[in-house]
Amino acid sequence: MNRILSSYLLVLLAIVLLGCPRGAAAQSVAPYIDMSITADENIVSIASASGLKSFTLAFLDAVGACDIGWGGLGGTLPSDNVANGTSILTLVQQLKAAGVTPIFSIGGADGSDPALYCTSASSLQAVYQTAVTRYGITYLDFDIEGAATDETAAITLRDQALVGLKSANPGLIISYTIPVLPTGLVANDGLNLLSSAKSDGVALSVVNIMTMDYGTSGIEMGSAATEAAADTEAQIKAAGLSSTVGITPMIGQNDSAGEIFTLADATTVVNFAKANSYVSRLAFWSVGRDNGSCAGDTAASPSCSGISQSTNQFAGIFEGFSGGTTASCTTKPSAPTGLSASGTSSTGTTLSWTAVTAPANCSISSYTILKGGVSIGTATGTSFAVTGLTASTAYSFTVEATDADGTSAASSALSVTTSAASSCTTKPSAPTGLAASGTTSTGTTLSWTADTAPANCSISSYTVLKGGTSIGTATGTSFAVTGLSASTAYSFTVEATDADGTSAASSALSVTTSAASSGSVTLSPSSYNFGSAAPGTGTSWVTFTLTNGGSSAVSISGASVTGPFVVYSNCGSSVAANGSCPIYVYFYPTAAGSFTGTLTVTDGASNSPQTSALSGTGS
Repeated sequence: MNRILSSYLLVLLAIVLLGCPRGAAAQSVAPYIDMSITADENIVSIASASGLKSFTLAFLDAVGACDIGWGGLGGTLPSDNVANGTSILTLVQQLKAAGVTPIFSIGGADGSDPALYCTSASSLQAVYQTAVTRYGITYLDFDIEGAATDETAAITLRDQALVGLKSANPGLIISYTIPVLPTGLVANDGLNLLSSAKSDGVALSVVNIMTMDYGTSGIEMGSAATEAAADTEAQIKAAGLSSTVGITPMIGQNDSAGEIFTLADATTVVNFAKANSYVSRLAFWSVGRDNGSCAGDTAASPSCSGISQSTNQFAGIFEGFSGGTTASCTTKPSAPTGLSASGTSSTGTTLSWTAVTAPANCSISSYTILKGGVSIGTATGTSFAVTGLTASTAYSFTVEATDADGTSAASSALSVTTSAASSCTTKPSAPTGLAASGTTSTGTTLSWTADTAPANCSISSYTVLKGGTSIGTATGTSFAVTGLSASTAYSFTVEATDADGTSAASSALSVTTSAASSGSVTLSPSSYNFGSAAPGTGTSWVTFTLTNGGSSAVSISGASVTGPFVVYSNCGSSVAANGSCPIYVYFYPTAAGSFTGTLTVTDGASNSPQTSALSGTGS
């Protein structure tokens, strides 16, 4: 998680959490907010606009020594000014005055816990106490991921410090936020934290799981999150702990390509949480991403979700979990404003408008787009592509907003006139400026100069050819070539296409790949049959071992699977000479029948890639 609590007041929630048995823990929603992002310095107004009653402030980190400060802001406490000069202490005081509960998170993917630098439990406890005292902390979260999950000495030191910290601050609520897979926590990447907390006597109130970035494209993220929560609950019991479960997805586009947590997934998670009393906390990464300003993006952004949605729409859905109920929506939204058109052609246009601020206790569920007063479609975000128009024709468009109480009045009408029809009758010229960069033993990146389209035409795509044979297309002016052999010369050309046809090929570019890295790498076992599993359930994890028998380190590009299998690599970016690392795979059939697949590891070794045959039966 590149960076969670309640709808009750701070003191009341502390009493409830401390006084309730595990099965009746208070329900709370506290999404993460990255205090190093300029927009998030407006956290007080964000709380008012979103209706959120708790936030998890991220991240307090070590600043290169046994000390603590805010990641991205620089300096150690008490230095905590955000970009506009306001101190985080002032923001926290304003939040508490407004009945908003802050949780403070230490660590994160890009930060580090002072436990890595302090040399004694007492010195580490003193560092934590500095933050607790300054902000009056009642809820303290530790985001432990990456290499930090296997730092044994730091884990033990943190546990020991937290035992002392809890003794000095009896009302302190401690949570661990840790990585997870749909089958639950992984050994040496989460389970070890539970066993250590148990043996060291840590009063661990919440095990908050990061239901994100599984590394499996196309996975159903809502179901994966609920499966992970149920499996983690069983693991908590097995560890002898009484902690409740928190669930934290990454909304919208995840860092892992093809993993998208949708609005429907959010509803799935909320319904599951309300039906299972061991779930005490919901959160998401992150508040700054809870908007649809980059709908359609396939790479994760820190400032938008990458899907079509209204601002704070995820917050509105998740708030349905707070206290198990949510206040009813009794006000229709106001009419949308700012309706405009862009990219108008002879047959279509793209409409956009300003997101409507939802009334209290409401969320905007959709927008209806009307042409001449007649509905032509709906959108959950703030844009809509209109197609099927006639050339040289004027159209009138309006937009209406809908929440649980009803539909708004229509926006002011926007008149859009389509352009005249035109015909493209000229093929483009051959691309120029073909060049290569970043050439390795297995690939290279080609780039070229954008073609100037002939009159009445536009360049629709470029075709990339290797030795005269097409290997792919691009709409831009670059293309990543993969799967090449080491120390081999290749000839590349590029062709441009418009509505009239395809250009002549560019001048040929010769590219020679570099020599393969030294090292002989093996993957074992070379095949594995997972046996049978019921559709919709997963088997236990099976460990595959990647071993580098060479005399130098080998870089690791990644591990992937085909078929109904899930992979989790703990190899990092390289394997040391004569070293090895584990890769975990489990079978997850979605239907009955026999299935096969392949585990593939790509690396810098001369015998890359390494593969293992996978099989299993859904029954």
